[in-house]
Amino acid sequence: MNKSLYSLLLYDELVSAVDAEAVRLNTNRSNLINKILSDYFDIETPLTRRHDIFDELLKLFDNSFFRVESALRDGMLSIYSPLRYRYNPTIRYNIEISRRGGETSGELRTYVRSQNISLLNELREFFYLWSSMEVALLKELGYEPPRYEISEGRYTRHFIFPANAETSEIAQNISRYINILDEAMKNYLSSKNTNEVLKQLMRIYE
Repeated sequence: MNKSLYSLLLYDELVSAVDAEAVRLNTNRSNLINKILSDYFDIETPLTRRHDIFDELLKLFDNSFFRVESALRDGMLSIYSPLRYRYNPTIRYNIEISRRGGETSGELRTYVRSQNISLLNELREFFYLWSSMEVALLKELGYEPPRYEISEGRYTRHFIFPANAETSEIAQNISRYINILDEAMKNYLSSKNTNEVLKQLMRIYE
């Protein structure tokens, strides 16, 4: 779905109302007008699909111990989880979603801001363990493994969903992955039990 530049004559009062609502939703005028028109004509755009997935994720993470922030302007949903470690750092999960060729794709970016070398080393150790186990499990199940990027205190996992995947299904899969990843990571930091990590990972693909 392509975008083009159009010139429209609009009443100033309408534009002021749109701008005020865009500020409230942390988006911009063009995105909001696109959403209004797509809702009115019932036409799904990459933007409305992303918003629908984020709306579902907000419901799934509601009333949980996670803290959630939506940044529609940046096309990103941020989820925070407290980490029981020295100085009480916070793990942040950023979800970015796009749509190309009908498929819904995106990234889950996990990172922690900390100067604690021990914590950063343990997280890097866990992320390498988790991704290597996931690659082996997916190959065993006959799936193509995703791309991963791991650096100091950071873990990025790319994902792709087929064009016919429902927004609720996508949101549930992302939510399930984050919940189990978060639990497995915290268990590993406290026990270093690699067998438990594998058990947690297998829950995702049950």
